[in-house]
Amino acid sequence: MAAKRAALTLEMHEPKRAGKGWAGLATAFREGWPPWRALGIIRCWVQAPRLAAALAEEYRPQARFVIVGHTHYSGVWRRGGRVVVNTGSFLPFSGRSAVRLTADRLEVRAIVRHGAEWRLGKVRYQEALQP
Repeated sequence: MAAKRAALTLEMHEPKRAGKGWAGLATAFREGWPPWRALGIIRCWVQAPRLAAALAEEYRPQARFVIVGHTHYSGVWRRGGRVVVNTGSFLPFSGRSAVRLTADRLEVRAIVRHGAEWRLGKVRYQEALQP
């Protein structure tokens, strides 16, 4: 229900394949219209870390980390004593990250294209996990 309301509010539509040249420009125009849509997306990017931390506070108060994705804005923020990680997406200019969680460490790494493959790139954030 929440996803449906969000889609209607943001005037979501099924995107066509972006392509290059005029097709890419047409996609950028279509995704950026109407003008207030872009402002709503930016507002979502700004609010997402705080809202993710608030959600954890309400439902998982002991959580130290919150990992989210698909808002197309990769980043790591510290909010309310928690680390919020947004893995981003594979769209152009949005950034993309991978989270590697081991028994003793949380690591956020860039995902980079290397020829025809995607690989883990530089470490963007890391924190030791303490028992």
